[in-house]
Amino acid sequence: MRAAGEFTVTVRREIAAPPETLFDAWLDAESIGAWMRPRVISETRAETDPREGGDFRVVMVRDGSDIVHQGTYLEIDRPSRLVFTWSSPATGHRDSVVTVTFEPVGSGSTMVEIHQVGLPDEDSRVGHAEGWSDALAELEHCARLGLKGVNLGVFPSGKSYPLPEDDRFWSAAIDMKMPLTVHVGFDRLGPRASEPTFVYPGADPEVLKKLGARKIVEWIALPFLSIPPSVSLAQLVMSGVFDRLPDLQIFFAETRLGWVPFWMEEADYWYERHRHWAERLLHVKPLARRPSDYVRRHISFSVQHVERVAVELRYHMGVEHVMFATDFPHIECDWPNTRPFAERLFAGVPADEAFHIAAGNMVAFFRLQDTPLGKSVLARAPERAARV
Repeated sequence: MRAAGEFTVTVRREIAAPPETLFDAWLDAESIGAWMRPRVISETRAETDPREGGDFRVVMVRDGSDIVHQGTYLEIDRPSRLVFTWSSPATGHRDSVVTVTFEPVGSGSTMVEIHQVGLPDEDSRVGHAEGWSDALAELEHCARLGLKGVNLGVFPSGKSYPLPEDDRFWSAAIDMKMPLTVHVGFDRLGPRASEPTFVYPGADPEVLKKLGARKIVEWIALPFLSIPPSVSLAQLVMSGVFDRLPDLQIFFAETRLGWVPFWMEEADYWYERHRHWAERLLHVKPLARRPSDYVRRHISFSVQHVERVAVELRYHMGVEHVMFATDFPHIECDWPNTRPFAERLFAGVPADEAFHIAAGNMVAFFRLQDTPLGKSVLARAPERAARV
């Protein structure tokens, strides 16, 4: 008879995706929420701190009840090997150790092997074997779908504020040519409402205390602190990620757009007013450009049928960074009467610019040029519209 903690499980599956893609899916909180769903699980939420010594938390919902799984990353060797502890009710809330390996097997496929040791009994071994098998099947399903983008609810670290570790995800997305999207803004609700907007390494705690809640990120977000995307844009800009990774592009959906030109003007003003003390007291690295320049170069936005003002201000953001949306199926959606609303929205707008905002920019951002949809859209492009 084996003693508690001696039970192990090994699961293998060949998946038609490169190791880099699959490895990153194990560290990204949003991706984990999409694929780590055994058959009895209706929803999965995850928070990750993807660095050696960093912790993670995975909450699976079964029959309306939360089942908490948590652990610590012991080894992160992208894209070949990942080792972490794993504790849950099924392990008796004791740490087991999971090793995941990713081995290329040719033709763009990867053999993924999960080996877990330290399980307390046979029931736990069988349950984890079934759970990991279901999870790998779902991961393969997501890879096979050929999803055209990643939607981020929070920063890649799983936090509501940027960290240097996020650069690994941003870099991987650029290398994979994977479009990145954010719905409205990075989530700062519920338990994340108490998280900081920014981390200032090396700053004197007493100085931070005296400054109070309004530091450089909050100043840049003025006067739109109550609008989630305003804070998200300020966080991205001040993180310096666009200086480090000049090819990074992010699409913010359903933010509304008419306020953005004013935000850009205000952000430049407040950054210039406050950057000097922030550099001295908070050790903030100076930006190479104005905040508005980063938004203009790296951020795209959606525009909806009632935002005629935003269309009239399109040159402030750049026509190439605006995409038409209907917000289907929410109550404010104009479907099935989209066409008359769109005609009013684009009245007087040059045909080539209207084409890019209505469809061309979307095709280019999500790299749909060679899809049936993309070909159909591009075939209708007016002569003056540059082919995307």
